Amino acid sequence: MSAMSAKTPVRPSLRVLVADDHAFSRDVVARIAAALGHEVTAVDGGHAALEAVAGSTFDVAVIDRRMPDMDGAAVAIAMKAHPGHPRLVALSGDDPADMLPGLFDVVLQKPVEAAVLARALAG
Repeated sequence: MSAMSAKTPVRPSLRVLVADDHAFSRDVVARIAAALGHEVTAVDGGHAALEAVAGSTFDVAVIDRRMPDMDGAAVAIAMKAHPGHPRLVALSGDDPADMLPGLFDVVLQKPVEAAVLARALAG
């Protein structure tokens, strides 16, 4: 048995977009995702998230529900209008039950724990 076959398979890195207008929240989520081995792009609002998706391919987009320039629901609707859009994860400081059903693949409550975010990113 070779050394390569004896190793545990490594989960492939994901390209993760984090969109949140609050720098602290954005930084926490981005740091957790990066610590999990993912490639992270962090932006400060909805319009910036749409610009990022237009210029790159992402596997997952973690989107704050309430941003002043464009709320998370509007960002998700715009992203879903394009084929090949990323899997959508909402971050909400409000009751997740208030989200539009089916708009996001996963809805997470703030503050998000690392293990919870890891499961959401893994799909």
